[in-house]
Amino acid sequence: MRSKTSNQVKETIDEELWDIIYYSLALANYYDINIEEVIMKKEAINNKKYDTKI
Repeated sequence: MRSKTSNQVKETIDEELWDIIYYSLALANYYDINIEEVIMKKEAINNKKYDTKI
């Protein structure tokens, strides 16, 4: 079995990230969830919890 090159690994990660983003947005759309609000709310929680800003 051949090991993947660094470029192949990156392409695989790119595809998997796309799947995660696509299905997350599809679920948010289906359940009428405002992604911008969720991100801001969760960021505030994490900033308080971890005392950091991203």
